Amino acid sequence: MKKVLAAIATGALIATAFVAPSSAATKLKVAHIPKLGTIGYFQAADKGVQRACKELKATCAYKGPTEITAAAQVKEINAAVQGGYNVLIIAANDKDALVPALKAAQKKGVTVVTYDSDVAQAGRSVFVNQASSEGIGNALADSAAELA
Repeated sequence: MKKVLAAIATGALIATAFVAPSSAATKLKVAHIPKLGTIGYFQAADKGVQRACKELKATCAYKGPTEITAAAQVKEINAAVQGGYNVLIIAANDKDALVPALKAAQKKGVTVVTYDSDVAQAGRSVFVNQASSEGIGNALADSAAELA
């Protein structure tokens, strides 16, 4: 599982390199904003983000909210933008509630990458999905068959 998360995070950052500000003088400054900062899944994903940031010589910060609400994520998004972060990697708590803050960030030149759970397309630059719905369904059906 940790290898999968690291691969997802690395893929997200590599995708970011193609859609992020292209000026040679612009250094990547990445804020990773999960649904909740204390969940092991997102902490494991952050290890991949940190590794990819090191490879890309980017500055990274884990900005995990302390409560699992859209309002807490919006607060982290706004703080990251004010802090000069030019890439946001987000696992969204709410598909629609984050969009206004993310659109405002994009207007300031911030690249928005979502993973795990997406936002409406207008609020992000790219979505990195760790599995297809069909693949998840097949795996669940196979697991259920093995247990039966």
